[in-house]
Amino acid sequence: MSDKRAFYGGLAFIAGGIPILVFYGISLVGSIGLGLIILGALIAYGATVVDQSSNSQLLP
Repeated sequence: MSDKRAFYGGLAFIAGGIPILVFYGISLVGSIGLGLIILGALIAYGATVVDQSSNSQLLP
């Protein structure tokens, strides 16, 4: 009886943990993607600013 209770307890624990992991994974991937989009936009904006201006102080 205790084995069956442990089995169902583990099953409920796994079933409850999967949506949390999936949601956390989606939010993690989404935040990384959003960060890459913002970083890419900043790099592109910086490149256009450097190209438009004659000074090369921003370049290493």
